[in-house]
Amino acid sequence: MKRWITSYLWHQPVLAFARVYLLDTPTNSTYLMLLLHCVGLAYLTWRFVETPFRNKELVSSRVVWFAAAICTGLLLGFGYMGYRNSGFPNRLTSLGIKQSSLDSDCQEYATFYAD
Repeated sequence: MKRWITSYLWHQPVLAFARVYLLDTPTNSTYLMLLLHCVGLAYLTWRFVETPFRNKELVSSRVVWFAAAICTGLLLGFGYMGYRNSGFPNRLTSLGIKQSSLDSDCQEYATFYAD
């Protein structure tokens, strides 16, 4: 039963990324193949992530709390860096920056006409 919960957690990102990557609506056989991959990913996650974490001899609660604190600190630091830099503008290509500026121009006009 526990493995099915993991499969349930895997299906959403796998199917969502497939829809974005394929650009067309996936066929039923594609969905079936993706769902079978979800079952495989669920087994691997259960075997190599969940099972070791449940074994208190391998991973103590102190290690879990320490790792959680480190991850929280890294995420907070990354978020603060994005806040201080007003995002991460270097991630966009020149075309992306042009598109972004076009979007903001369109938003200004949309706001003007909506009032």
